Amino acid sequence: MDEARSPFVCVSKKIGPLTPCSENSLGQRHTPLAVASYLGHMRCVKILVEEYESRIDAPGKVTSAGVYISGAPALWCAIEGGHAHVVAYLLGKGANPNITTGYKTTPMSSASSNNHVHIAKILIQYGAEVDVANCRGVTGLMLASSNGHSEAVEFLLKAGADVNRRSLDGKSAVYACASSGQLKVLKMLLDRNARLVADYYGITPLIAACAAGHVHIAEYLLNKTNLIPTKEKIDAMELLGAIFANQEEDMMAIQYWKNAMRDRYVNGVLVYPKAQPPVQHGDFREFTTMEELQGLEMNREEMQVQSLLVRIRILGPEHSDTMLGFRDKGLAYADNGEFKRCYDLWMLALCTRQRRPSPLSDGRLFHLNSLIGLYTHVINRSPENARNTWPVTHFEDLLRLFETVTGDVELVMSKLRKPVDNRRRKYYSRLYNVITLLMHLLLSLTKLQPNLKTVQWIAAKREVYKLVKAKPRNSLGSTLLHLACSTCLQINSELVPSLIFPNLEVINLLLDTGADPRAPDYTGNTPLHILAKNIDCSREMTLALLSAGAHLDALNDKGHSFQSLRALRGQQLHEVVNPVPHTSLQCLAARVIRQHGISYEAVLHPRLTRFVDIH
Repeated sequence: MDEARSPFVCVSKKIGPLTPCSENSLGQRHTPLAVASYLGHMRCVKILVEEYESRIDAPGKVTSAGVYISGAPALWCAIEGGHAHVVAYLLGKGANPNITTGYKTTPMSSASSNNHVHIAKILIQYGAEVDVANCRGVTGLMLASSNGHSEAVEFLLKAGADVNRRSLDGKSAVYACASSGQLKVLKMLLDRNARLVADYYGITPLIAACAAGHVHIAEYLLNKTNLIPTKEKIDAMELLGAIFANQEEDMMAIQYWKNAMRDRYVNGVLVYPKAQPPVQHGDFREFTTMEELQGLEMNREEMQVQSLLVRIRILGPEHSDTMLGFRDKGLAYADNGEFKRCYDLWMLALCTRQRRPSPLSDGRLFHLNSLIGLYTHVINRSPENARNTWPVTHFEDLLRLFETVTGDVELVMSKLRKPVDNRRRKYYSRLYNVITLLMHLLLSLTKLQPNLKTVQWIAAKREVYKLVKAKPRNSLGSTLLHLACSTCLQINSELVPSLIFPNLEVINLLLDTGADPRAPDYTGNTPLHILAKNIDCSREMTLALLSAGAHLDALNDKGHSFQSLRALRGQQLHEVVNPVPHTSLQCLAARVIRQHGISYEAVLHPRLTRFVDIH
């Protein structure tokens, strides 16, 4: 950017109108007209437009507020820089007042977000629309409200902006200002009949303000008795109490909780009871009476737990504050060796009903990651042949977790099918995360086997069989057995040390429960191919796959066999395994057919045809 800051560098070097003219330390290229407009160099802008005939609406590249923006037209850049004279010039030269960046952000949105009301007025004069949303459905009014720009909000409302328009996730302008603590803007919007509607996750502006700790917003809305239903008012006060309890302001927390408890009763009758969770785990129970509440006043530990229980009931398990709060409290239990209590707390979070149920949600993956990390941590630290450790004495908890994850995988695989289009790619990515967690759970099972009773191990293998039967695959078509032979499986958890795959015990467990050693991925690689690609190829793992029916001479889509892949690593086949016992007459015959180009598709049975195809 240093070079681009000179207003004449683009012209002096005779660089074309769309050619990047400067490069910063990160190797990012910047477009002359975009940079000149952003920096407000009017003379340079005029030269580029009038003498070099730069296309005014061409997408440019510029760094704004430390962020590299691609697809930014000159008009948007001038507005971001706050240069009204450049904006007026570009519009006068025919710039489109409604042109968007790569993220569909309009010039009006930029002016509103930065409180450039004088520029917004110029845009209106040239026909700019006030309510065009970006790719997330966010309008200029929402951005101005979130940033507390009362002047911009007033201007947009007078220009006809829809005060009740909502983004793709259901958030309105009043939601934006409530969640960011902008009381002045909130009052302006309510005076314009803004509705206090919930987003698509069921969170209202009042609840969002409470979750963010904006007490002044919450108190203002709580006093609007004609706008806030009693049930929402109770939830808001309980959530404020939970926020204060989390900040160790216990007296304030108790006061809000007592006020909420009183409002649940009308003339001594409980009219608004608390919604009880459908699944209970451990001894975690939310207070339901005034007597139970009074018993919390001198119990800091229980105050923290109650704060979590209130937050997950009102905000749901997907809310970031909920997720982090449960994780931190569980880690504190784990650090003290209270693994069962940690498990119960995290399972409660995992099993709490989501507002928009999805087995692939970020929150669900977060809690699964924590739980599986807990088991991996404890099992790796436990001495061998120790039968009194928590994972063994409470083995049914591990099976319950396995059942939960397997159920998620079965549900996802029933909906996802090959091929992988862009719309579904993100779901396959999340499915891969779930499968990665499962692989580490399988590893935990194999490490526990010596300490388990026969009936426990049979129950565990039954769950693994259900998982294998679901045939989960990632976006590359890799099965569980492919992944067990891979080196790329890692889990993100503070509790988990570096674990290394491939793993012989997991491979044997999958083979024992029906995994197909000959199943190819979408590029024709079998688990044996994956094993051959590793830097070090285990003889024991290779023999395990071959003994289960893997073909040593199977070819992938690039024509590589196990032998040729090991040769690329500088290792001969006989150094890994003796090929003779694992080469059948059928394999030799198939190879001869392929080597001599003999036509076989119309002659052989389809199953035999597929057999010849892979050789």
